[in-house]
Amino acid sequence: MLARAAATLDIVSGGRFELGLATSAQQMWNFITADGGPRRSAGESIDALEEAITVIRALWAANENVVHDGAYYHLPGTQGGPAPAHAMSIWVGAHQPRMLRLTGRTADGWLPSSPYLPPEHLPQAN
Repeated sequence: MLARAAATLDIVSGGRFELGLATSAQQMWNFITADGGPRRSAGESIDALEEAITVIRALWAANENVVHDGAYYHLPGTQGGPAPAHAMSIWVGAHQPRMLRLTGRTADGWLPSSPYLPPEHLPQAN
């Protein structure tokens, strides 16, 4: 649903939408589970985010059904699309080393969190 909503926002905005994602929802687990979502550990959240990025990109690019049987997401043959109006970027909010590595592997951009990683600490974020 997120892939479709993001693509739709991009279409209706004339190609002016970019998608930002992160896993910093640890303080929101009660809301997530109340809405029927799973409770995940910090490590599972990172793994699920990496898999989600793969699924989102597949749905945006597909002209046919998307099949994905991963650890967190299962698409048995879901119709792809809609495609975004432009080559939409995925930006990841990260400040810990594991998330920074995920950002480097999978994202098009990085959203640093200034309260957690002020500019003077950027050189140590490796």
